[in-house]
Amino acid sequence: MKNLTKIIVVAMSLILFSCDKESNDSIPEKPALIKSLSFKNIIEIENNYFEDQMPGFLANPSENSLFISCRNKSLIHTETTYKITLNDLKLISKNVSVMDFVTKRNHIYNNQLWVLGGSGLTSYNLDLTVNKNYTSYPDNKSFSRFGSVLNNENIYFVGGGLGGEDPNDPNFDKKLWKYSLQTSLFTLQANMPKNRNGSSAEIVNNKIYSFFGYENTKSGTTQPTIQLLNDVQIYDINSNSFQAINLAKNVKVSFTAKYESYIFVAGNNTDGSSSTVITGSFFGYFDTKTNVMTEIPITVENNNLDFPYICEIEVMNNKIYALVKNSPSAFSIQVANLK
Repeated sequence: MKNLTKIIVVAMSLILFSCDKESNDSIPEKPALIKSLSFKNIIEIENNYFEDQMPGFLANPSENSLFISCRNKSLIHTETTYKITLNDLKLISKNVSVMDFVTKRNHIYNNQLWVLGGSGLTSYNLDLTVNKNYTSYPDNKSFSRFGSVLNNENIYFVGGGLGGEDPNDPNFDKKLWKYSLQTSLFTLQANMPKNRNGSSAEIVNNKIYSFFGYENTKSGTTQPTIQLLNDVQIYDINSNSFQAINLAKNVKVSFTAKYESYIFVAGNNTDGSSSTVITGSFFGYFDTKTNVMTEIPITVENNNLDFPYICEIEVMNNKIYALVKNSPSAFSIQVANLK
């Protein structure tokens, strides 16, 4: 009987241990940067030709490379795209003649790099040979300070409208558009609760998360009256519904990168007017399972400014890469480990 009792106790202990381990395994591991991040310099981009407000920044894990797209400040009406291969730190660039806005967004689809500009897009082979000339969006549509996500062959444009609609209507940038890379056609996906500019976005489980940004509260596109936003807008593609969650900060321009079920968010702030002078920064991560934002301190190298001026972020191979403005005339790519 004693032996039987002992066997039962051991068996129960094993069952409890197994259940406990399964429960622990089901809890997603939080990023290792839970408390802070320290970025280290990889490569410098020593020029003042780089338009830094909302550049395109994209990682390509298959080549261990990064792409940067921007409007060139020196060559008028020129879009410049850089490719950096991280194994050898080789930097190449490609210029395309484009009369366009500052904001760029990069996506890879069908083994091509697609650079979305304000009024059209350019596609490249991944070695940056031009595969297709610049193509304007249909119906004279144009976007500035817009967010975008790629979902299968569709790109969703989040806010940031400038043309194609009535610019005197304060609601003209409340649209969420779907653009098909296969048909080159736009479809109005939804009308957003707020007009939203300067907001970057990511897609997780068919939900589009758009962080911070600002509303135009008065007509005018070059010097509008704005209201900073302190929320994340969540759009559920399946149910065609919106949810907004308030956050603790107001950030005018945000930059995002997805890591498992988390979304990292970097941001630059101003005094809250239409001024583009950056006065501060934000960095944190958003848990899409709990809808909680956690702000964390960061450091960057070679910084001659009063705060870490991050222009974009990307995640690749358990590392987070940041495009950093070191001074008025120099930029760098820096990296921090996530595990």
